[in-house]
Amino acid sequence: MAAPLPGTLLVPGSKVSKAANFRASIKTFSLPTNFHKTILTLVMVFVVIGLPACAFGKTSGTTQNCCGAAKSAVRIKKITMETMNGRTLPLEMVHPDAPGEYPLIIFSHGAFASPNRYYALLKPVAAAGYIVLAPRHLDSEDWDRKERPSQTEIWESRGEDMSFIISQNSELAHIAAKHGIILDYEHIAAMGHSYGALIAQIAAGARAILPTPLNRNPSVKAVIAFSPPGITPNLIDKNGWERMFVPSLTITGTADILTGFVDDWKQHKHSYDFAPTGQRWLWVGEGVDHYFGGMIGREKPAPKKTKALFERSVATTISFLDAAMDKSRQCALDEPISGEKLIKD
Repeated sequence: MAAPLPGTLLVPGSKVSKAANFRASIKTFSLPTNFHKTILTLVMVFVVIGLPACAFGKTSGTTQNCCGAAKSAVRIKKITMETMNGRTLPLEMVHPDAPGEYPLIIFSHGAFASPNRYYALLKPVAAAGYIVLAPRHLDSEDWDRKERPSQTEIWESRGEDMSFIISQNSELAHIAAKHGIILDYEHIAAMGHSYGALIAQIAAGARAILPTPLNRNPSVKAVIAFSPPGITPNLIDKNGWERMFVPSLTITGTADILTGFVDDWKQHKHSYDFAPTGQRWLWVGEGVDHYFGGMIGREKPAPKKTKALFERSVATTISFLDAAMDKSRQCALDEPISGEKLIKD
């Protein structure tokens, strides 16, 4: 049977996971004690990228608007890290093409996807003054393997990946410093799409029913979740977000439906509904689906209107980050366009 679409969340006992012949049993596990003792192998690719013109890239006085802030060039470094338990962890570092110290964004991609399918999101965020670290998780289709890892292995390894990157101060800092980039480990945000959105939320304080090596890290100051899963049996209930005290941005759309799994787009905003009040943002795009028409996760040419709404969601993400990271110079968010709705506490 065909594998689930990239970005689809895999849950033990779900129709999707059964169709993919994943092992449904979840066992208690412990993280190897030598996991954080790593051997680094580096493969770096430097790409200077001029981002596409932004339809809303004006400035007002000395304050640059958020879409305009996303137009600077960025560089991408492809890094391979090999852990002592023998697992290779490729990741991509996307950062501004200028020396300096920048806050970190740890990004978790959707199921079966990979970081390079999210460049339309990661590049403009980096261009606005952030360093994005995006691991390629074990379930990515980009791995050259004959057998798909079990669902348990995928869940555990995703948590390990995020914990590993957040903890790798010295190694990653050394890599970045060679190119004039300083990682600000005091200001970290977690960001993800679909399955990866839940992983990001756990790093920010959400609690899943399943055990995971990923725990709330006090350095994580904010979380951005594109199409996060809602209440899901055996995975997370409505109490799972009650301790997610950091500022949160949830992004979804009225066509954000995965038939048989998420039949009502409003399920994607459960984390907004049940998180502590006072620091929540919710962005909703009219007619926006799980992949923004092909802008992220499963790339293809997107309709003009959807692309414009995606650009607005990115501008909103940058505005949210600037505020949550308490940047000295924060971009200004333009007036909303037709088809978008932004709610703030």
